[in-house]
Amino acid sequence: SSTTQSNSLKPEVKEGSGAWEDWNTFATRNSDAHISFSISPEGSGMEVSAVAYDTVYVQGTPQTPGTYYITATVTSGARTQKSSPVEMRIYSDDQTLQQRMDTLAEGTSSWDMEPYEISETGNAVVPVGLHDIYGSHESGVYGIIGKGENGNFGTETLTIPSGADVTIHNMKIYSSVKIVVEKGGKLTLDDSVAYGAVEVNGGTLSARNSSSFVNQITLNDGSTLEDAEIRSHANYLTDGNYKVEAPKAPVQTNGTVTVKGACSIEGEGIVANKDAQSGLIVNAGKLVIEQDATLKSTGGSVDVNGGNGGAGVILNGGSIVGNGCLEAVGGSVGMGGGDGGAGIAGKGVVSVSVLKATGGNTVGENDAAMGDPGNAGNGIDPEILVSKSSQVESAGGTGVNPGSSDYNFYEDHGSVTPDQGNGSDNGDGGNGGSGGADNNGGNGGSNSGGSGNGNASGDGNDSGSGSSNNGGAGTGNGGSNSGNSTKPSRSSKLPTTGDTTPLGAASALVAAATGLFAAARRKFNR
Repeated sequence: SSTTQSNSLKPEVKEGSGAWEDWNTFATRNSDAHISFSISPEGSGMEVSAVAYDTVYVQGTPQTPGTYYITATVTSGARTQKSSPVEMRIYSDDQTLQQRMDTLAEGTSSWDMEPYEISETGNAVVPVGLHDIYGSHESGVYGIIGKGENGNFGTETLTIPSGADVTIHNMKIYSSVKIVVEKGGKLTLDDSVAYGAVEVNGGTLSARNSSSFVNQITLNDGSTLEDAEIRSHANYLTDGNYKVEAPKAPVQTNGTVTVKGACSIEGEGIVANKDAQSGLIVNAGKLVIEQDATLKSTGGSVDVNGGNGGAGVILNGGSIVGNGCLEAVGGSVGMGGGDGGAGIAGKGVVSVSVLKATGGNTVGENDAAMGDPGNAGNGIDPEILVSKSSQVESAGGTGVNPGSSDYNFYEDHGSVTPDQGNGSDNGDGGNGGSGGADNNGGNGGSNSGGSGNGNASGDGNDSGSGSSNNGGAGTGNGGSNSGNSTKPSRSSKLPTTGDTTPLGAASALVAAATGLFAAARRKFNR
């Protein structure tokens, strides 16, 4: 008997009806025991090593393609017994991945890729009915698709077409291969590594079991990230293509992209003298986190000094909306000379059910330092606007120069209860209501009644008076109302929680927010 892993074999022996035991145990009990190995037929170019710690290795230079059999022969005194043979195959790398898949029988849903190394894809398109492709069935033993040579980055494609739903297990997909997931297709990477670019054009991407990415995932309009654990190894893992620079973040989105299930993104850290990766870049458009979905995005840290920590999320003219939960964590700097990453950096709008944002730390007063202390990261940078309807936890990073926990918010009347006051909350173009408790109200009035004159005017010349929290009349363009303000304010034009209509550039939204209504600042009370 034997158990196999990659090019190794573990011989096992049993006597009669006894239990199987490893070779060393058997040989210890039988001092005259001897084991030898043979490979047939001849011509493989391979040989079997001597037993070392219960294991033998098949090694050499493969020569003639074909199927070979490895057999062990055990002698002990007058007893001799041959093992069952173990099959070994030698392939020639003379066909592309597309050609290999073309030979699969119709209706094949699962394929143990043969050969386990295929250097060219031939711009392969995965058959719609093929649901599982295995490099192996053992974690840590990988098949290989593509090449990892300088000058070959992204020269071929592997496409998951519409209607396909395929999981690739235990595979290294080298950087010569660009993975493309088309609209209506789904790719899941299971305990695998993608060294090259991944482009999702309206399809779905998932990743699990420590799958990692070396280049960048681009999620274009209509795409979905679902139950995905995205781990970047851009700074430390290579397939030999050393000239490819690490991207600023392992994931970027364009247009409207959806998050489903539990997803996480981790930017790669660095030892020193270079900025760490941020986790996620949201370009123009919006990232929609569905109800009950979670997304945690973490920037990479700088272990020593001389570089800046990555942001958890960078809004590059985009927004993040939806009824799910977003957690953004900035990367830290271990020993000075750089700044901690913000939880959320850039310009844009966030309107989610729950938001947690934490800035990266820098050197503290009593910490060992190799450079001047930088600034710790803010929880949320100043040009990010957060919906007042979101439940927010913001924490600046710690250090000699701590980050800020403050953030800017906007009134989101599409999903929160408007402030209660007398008269109109905000007139058309004016901040003046009348006599109410609202901060934007007039010059008089109180929560408990009494009377006051609004005397606030804007473009709409709103004015009015109120006598109590339960009433009052407003005249002018503000109209009339009783108690609660129901008249839309300009802030309601900003995205509401769960809004799925296209948004303009975040810079335009920021301008609207600061110019047309008073953006307030709130500090998370830790």
